[in-house]
Amino acid sequence: MTHTPQEQKAQKLWTKYANQDEDEFWQEYERLLYKVQHTPAPTRKKRKTKHLASTQAKRKIFHADFGLFVALCLVTLLAAFLIYIIVTSTTNETEMGIFMVATLYLGFAYFVMNALGSAYSFEVASTHLQVYQLVFVKKEKIPWQTIDSVKMKKTTTTDERGQQTNHYQLQVFTLQNGVPAYDYALSQAKHWELIDYLRQHVKTVEEVAYK
Repeated sequence: MTHTPQEQKAQKLWTKYANQDEDEFWQEYERLLYKVQHTPAPTRKKRKTKHLASTQAKRKIFHADFGLFVALCLVTLLAAFLIYIIVTSTTNETEMGIFMVATLYLGFAYFVMNALGSAYSFEVASTHLQVYQLVFVKKEKIPWQTIDSVKMKKTTTTDERGQQTNHYQLQVFTLQNGVPAYDYALSQAKHWELIDYLRQHVKTVEEVAYK
């Protein structure tokens, strides 16, 4: 049986009672009793469960790369401001300037909604892959045990100027023969990190040259 430091001191004190002066003994005894009564009991530190930490470590979210959209927003704001200044200073028609700025904003808003409408974020958890559709706040959870393979699909389009643009999709082949495809707009670093995570849970992951 273990004793507290105060109890150990008390035992030693009682053994010396016969060898000490009685007044001195009781003075020392009262000092010891005061310490016992006014010393707070030691508190046990709560142990944090490792489960929460391990769960958070296994959960990773990959968001679409919006660097281009941010740049377009800044360019559009600057263009709208310049158009408004030019129109109002040269024609003195404030309504015309406002109309042109509003038209520019509407066109840009349509472009951004179109682009973001097909942009997905991916969450890799210990039990599932979850896909987020950003504009309509839509999400889909796919358990790992239902996924047979994952494949990256690349398509290239050419505009009227002959400039080529690559488009990517993440195709998820499930055991129910479903093949949902999600437009893919991750940065190159996030792409390779996501591929590494997918390979930890899916046997077959086919990739393509990315960007």
